[in-house]
Amino acid sequence: VYYDKNKQDFSAKNNIQFYLRNSHVYTGTISEDGSFTIPAIYLQTIKKGDAVRLNQANGTSSGTQIYFDTLIIDQSRVPDTEYQALVDFYHSMNGPGWNTKWDVSQNDLHEGAWHGLTIEDGHIVSIRLGNNRLNGEIPSSFSNLKHLRHLYLEGNYYNQHHLKGNSMESLSTLDNLEYLNLKCSQLQGSVPSTWGKLSKLKELYLSYTALTNLPDELADLTALTAIT
Repeated sequence: VYYDKNKQDFSAKNNIQFYLRNSHVYTGTISEDGSFTIPAIYLQTIKKGDAVRLNQANGTSSGTQIYFDTLIIDQSRVPDTEYQALVDFYHSMNGPGWNTKWDVSQNDLHEGAWHGLTIEDGHIVSIRLGNNRLNGEIPSSFSNLKHLRHLYLEGNYYNQHHLKGNSMESLSTLDNLEYLNLKCSQLQGSVPSTWGKLSKLKELYLSYTALTNLPDELADLTALTAIT
């Protein structure tokens, strides 16, 4: 990737830009062994068939580009229990009415994460669907997302989400949950005492909701550093 086209020299440590779907998302330099590594955070939304290219940003061969015509995503297959939990969530939360929708017709998550999802080692670890017009109840099958660490379902002051019914109870068994954001979601009632089981929870955001009570059990969450 880093080379001097006049000398066929690959030793130069020039900057390389990574483009995904024609947008520049990362710039890095070559390592000592000649490889170029793109951090996983910049690949979270990549899908089979996406347009990918590398551009040399400086040096003798500045402007040289490498295009990848065939992109294959090689990830572990997401278990059907986790896939079904997402399907249930999509239908229960009025998925067809979302700003950015999912195609839940088949379990193709190993070929590229759906909008707002992060997958690690074949498991769903993050869901970020802020300001996506969610409306409904989180289904009981959501508890099958045992590896989930981040859950962001917030609306905003002008475009609030509408989470209903037993949505909060369905989160009580997400043992690995670390960050939970439900602000501007029009939740009502009391936070369930079973949230006291979320021992890894670090940050909790519930502002601009109609919640009226926080249980004493939250005091047992020793990892919790922020609650608003």
